Amino acid sequence: MTQRVNFLDKGPYALTYRNIMIVFGVWVGLCVVVEAGLIGYAWLVEKRLETMQERIKILQKQQEQQLQLLALSKTQEQTGTAIQSLTARFQNLPRWSGVLQALLKARPAQVDLVRFASAQAEGAAARTVQLEGYSSNAEAMAEFVDHLSHVPMYKHVVLVESSREEKGEGRLKFLINATLDFTPEG
Repeated sequence: MTQRVNFLDKGPYALTYRNIMIVFGVWVGLCVVVEAGLIGYAWLVEKRLETMQERIKILQKQQEQQLQLLALSKTQEQTGTAIQSLTARFQNLPRWSGVLQALLKARPAQVDLVRFASAQAEGAAARTVQLEGYSSNAEAMAEFVDHLSHVPMYKHVVLVESSREEKGEGRLKFLINATLDFTPEG
């Protein structure tokens, strides 16, 4: 007669060698199933990665071909169309260039301009201009203001501020306000 050995003999749950082996077997089976699932998932990810890498290589080749075609089409573009697009983009250039050329003609060699700002107030027909720069001496700055006031398109030329630099070469810093008698098309 076989005698059972009970390790734990409480209630309906009797812990025996057989029950221990069943629980251990279920646990090992569960671990094997989980490990198989992880191995299968890793294999699936590797296959997807390989297909993605192949697709990336194909797309890179297509991209290189498209870039080569784009570069070829840009080099074959006629100069006439490039000039036409630049002309269309800068239609207002002649009017502004006239303003700037007149400004440069009025500027003595001892005067350096560092800022040219233009604005138009709402409802006003004229544009205001602010010129900021440096002059090596007061005579050159006065000459610049005088020459600028004699240019027909610059009206109401006023020296707003002037001060001597403390550091550096000791140049005169100035700020001039003026009004332009034209409004660029916009």
